[in-house]
Amino acid sequence: MSVSSYQPLWRQSPPLFWSLLRWILPAIWLALIGSIGLLEHSDWKTFFYPALEAYVSGDSPFIVEGIFSPPWFFMLMTPLVLLGADLSGLLIEYVSLVILYTGLLMFIRDGRRLLIGFILLSPLNFYVLNQIWLAQVDVLFTFTGIILTILVAYREKYYVWYAGLALLLLSLKPPSGIWIAFYLFYLVPIKHWWKMLLIPLSVGILSLVFDFDLILNFIDITLARLEPSERPVWDVTIIGVGRFYDLNGILIGLLSIAGLGWIVYLWRRTQDIAEQVMLVTIAGLLINAYVGWHHLILLFALAIPLLLRRSAHIVIIIVLVAIGFNPILRLFLIGIDLTSTLVVMLLLTVTQPYQVSPQRDDSSQ
Repeated sequence: MSVSSYQPLWRQSPPLFWSLLRWILPAIWLALIGSIGLLEHSDWKTFFYPALEAYVSGDSPFIVEGIFSPPWFFMLMTPLVLLGADLSGLLIEYVSLVILYTGLLMFIRDGRRLLIGFILLSPLNFYVLNQIWLAQVDVLFTFTGIILTILVAYREKYYVWYAGLALLLLSLKPPSGIWIAFYLFYLVPIKHWWKMLLIPLSVGILSLVFDFDLILNFIDITLARLEPSERPVWDVTIIGVGRFYDLNGILIGLLSIAGLGWIVYLWRRTQDIAEQVMLVTIAGLLINAYVGWHHLILLFALAIPLLLRRSAHIVIIIVLVAIGFNPILRLFLIGIDLTSTLVVMLLLTVTQPYQVSPQRDDSSQ
């Protein structure tokens, strides 16, 4: 398998100011949002934390309506119960922002573009604000898994173990990470799959030993969710929006094929590994059984640094700001969030791909 000989920026130490800002700015945002009463940790306190409390007390976490996380999620997250609902929710929100800004520093060094990126990934972006409001675990797990996938694609040292950890993290939020999980099997040579699977299989076996009944319950819940049901209004995939508006199944299929074709076209235009990982992520957000609108923060987490790396033209910045306010338009048009993904794809189409050095073969582990 060939990888780029281009030396990624994350192999270099970022300027001290921007590195410190990555850690300080999230605390500032949380303090400001908390001061106006918007620091609710809503989903964490309503769903995940009560499920963890039930798990710790010996009850099934699935007694909490709306919980569909796999059993090993609760096994791994149990220590957060010691922090209490508010402090653990605050920790998730803080780490989520740190990870977003770490993604910026992985791909950008220019000070002006970094400043723009920090602004675009601030609570001025409604998807970021929603993440802080909900304390969802999407960014904490899925985006970390995506970053690790980029390291795997570049064949960083210990990349096989990164792949195993990424698979584990992506399994914790499968709706938004399943395409990336499949992509990891493509990136890692077959002869190393057994190493890659050691981490997720070890956790899975522990879960079987301690939570066998929960796994059976989780399978039942998953099968029930696969049955035809009313689409939630926050489902932002082509399939979800199409079914919400009762579009013909053939038309939905054709639109999905067209979306995949567009992604393949963009894939063939770029040689940059990070952009290819972004396109796999976009495919998962666009064509999936279910993706909630709050998952689109993953789109911005990747698209903003990678698009800014291509160009910091004022039109691109204005467009990114505009689609960051899409949730407001949901008051008037259900499914409008789908346009965020489509607009990012349009921006990738009209801008020049990031230039990388010629490919070289590197089979090192």
